[in-house]
Amino acid sequence: DLAKFLTGPPPAFWTRNLLQFADYPRVIQNARFLAALWVAHADATIGCFEAKYYHLAWRPFTAIPAGDNDDNGLTVGDPGWTSNEPTPNHPEYPSGHSCISGASFGAIAMLKGTTNINFTLTETIAGVPVTRPYHDTKDFITDVMDGRVLGGLHFRFANEAGLELGTNVARQVLRYGFRKDRDDHDHGHDHGHGHGHDSDHRD
Repeated sequence: DLAKFLTGPPPAFWTRNLLQFADYPRVIQNARFLAALWVAHADATIGCFEAKYYHLAWRPFTAIPAGDNDDNGLTVGDPGWTSNEPTPNHPEYPSGHSCISGASFGAIAMLKGTTNINFTLTETIAGVPVTRPYHDTKDFITDVMDGRVLGGLHFRFANEAGLELGTNVARQVLRYGFRKDRDDHDHGHDHGHGHGHDSDHRD
């Protein structure tokens, strides 16, 4: 179920699910929040696909059956192996879902000042809406890391690299493109963080 939840088209998934986090009382706050979020999302996607086509890494559905013929004596091929979910038609490393999840939820946590956020994500599987509740952004990141492996779409090291790339992109976008505004924590997301200091994004 987790693997299927994470195999929908990413543009539709993120557009449907990210708007809920723009819950500030003022329009200008929500506009700034969503702008920062989508810039981080877009920049992470660009960086991710540049890396994919630089490394040109095999997906598991190619690498695992060919394990006897990859010039690596430590691997053994499994000709009958196949992925549990349909494999995307672009290179494996780094994981796109992890890049975008790292950027999106990294930016959300940095802007809100916490990872401890209650939210629900929705996906349509076989025509049926499915929801998954979360109480911390880190819990969804864990699901992404596990789900893409369980689906047979990625090796774990590709997920780890994607998460690192996405998180770093979010940090850079917020540090240099969207300096913290005095109103960022003005409506119940204030967790004791200071205002107006760019250094707050460097944690």
